[in-house]
Amino acid sequence: VSHDLRQPLDSLRMTLAGLVQERSDAVALQAGQALDYLDELAKSFLETPSVAEGDCSSTLETVPVGVLFSSLEQMFRGEAESRDVSIRIVRTELKVRAAPVPLMRILASLLANALKHAQCTRVLLGARRRGDRVILEVIDDGRGLDDAQSCGQSAGTGLGLNIIQMLSDQHEFEFSSRSEEL
Repeated sequence: VSHDLRQPLDSLRMTLAGLVQERSDAVALQAGQALDYLDELAKSFLETPSVAEGDCSSTLETVPVGVLFSSLEQMFRGEAESRDVSIRIVRTELKVRAAPVPLMRILASLLANALKHAQCTRVLLGARRRGDRVILEVIDDGRGLDDAQSCGQSAGTGLGLNIIQMLSDQHEFEFSSRSEEL
């Protein structure tokens, strides 16, 4: 499986390198960042050494929240525009000590779910300090979830929130979701 995933990623990377040489614009930069993210995802899924052996997907780092949010905005800008959804970031200098790949996967999943399922027009990415913790928020103005959907029990809701909860548990993040009528 690792080889089967790595081959097309390597091919895309070579194609992108040629594209960047021809035109060094924001599209090429965005594609490069998306490819780097896919590469990290593939590594985190396929390489499962223990933390003691240097598992990069579990290595804690100091991560600037603003950089995470900016990357998410770039990754999802095209999809948001195609759905007439605005993504707004509350600028922050906050940093978190976390495993960056799982944290990015969680935030990307939340943003993707908002864009695909919430029927929203706006998404806000924000962070705030609460004591010694940092709360990261993905807030949309969409239709919300009923109780069965928020627990992943309703047919057709997929596994998104369950996977987010599992990743949160594995990396000792607290995760909660809330749905309320506006």
